[in-house]
Amino acid sequence: MQAAGADVYGLELQDEAARIANQRFPGRVFNARVESSDFPPGPYDAITLLAVIEHVHEGNPGKT
Repeated sequence: MQAAGADVYGLELQDEAARIANQRFPGRVFNARVESSDFPPGPYDAITLLAVIEHVHEGNPGKT
C-alpha cells in the first residue's frame, strides 16, 4: 500500500516483529495491543486486521 502512495502505520504484539518492521518503516509500527495503543488518530482510508482474532479477548482487554 505504501508503494501505491498510502501513508501506512501498523500495530504489532511481538517485540521482535515490531523492531524488525520499524527497520523498514521507521516510526510507523507500534508494539502495542489494539485495545490500549497510542495509535495516531484517524481518519484512515483502509484498515486491515491480519491474525488478530486470537489476540482480542472479550471482557477485560488487559488480560490475555
